[in-house]
Amino acid sequence: MKLWLALAGVLLTVAAPVSAQSKASAADDSAEVAVQYALLHFNEFAFSKAGFDVNYASKLLTQPASSLGLRAGFVVEGGLHHFDGGSLKLIQGGVKLVSTRLGTPRFRPYGHIMFGIGNFEGTDTIMSLMPGADITLEGHPYHLRVEAGQVWDFFGGGHQVAWRYSVGLSMPLGAK
Repeated sequence: MKLWLALAGVLLTVAAPVSAQSKASAADDSAEVAVQYALLHFNEFAFSKAGFDVNYASKLLTQPASSLGLRAGFVVEGGLHHFDGGSLKLIQGGVKLVSTRLGTPRFRPYGHIMFGIGNFEGTDTIMSLMPGADITLEGHPYHLRVEAGQVWDFFGGGHQVAWRYSVGLSMPLGAK
């Protein structure tokens, strides 16, 4: 836990000066790094006491498509979630979708669709659907990030679905 807090502090210290050079707007398609505090809720008796996720999203790589103006990029995420019986460690990657027609310059919704592996008492396959929004903070080079989505954990005898709630900061890494 202390290692994750230290890594998050280093990330914030290093990424903030770099992101200060970028212009944050609803149309901003630069790469970004996010650090989030998260809670996982598998069922009524398995609620994580604390969790952290760090993700990197690439610059948006596609032109707007469909009536929603969807654009896509890649996302990679690592996380650690502590429960009473141990900790779930996960690494996943996938696609980030952003709409050029939804939201406002201050409120930018997005979605992450990710696949990967998780380790609690063995290695499991993980799939996540994470809708969220980046909210511009006036006068700051970073955004408030809010997410609520689902994590599917597939293991040898079946699967279970968790809700993940998170809040954190996302920081653009460069200008368009």
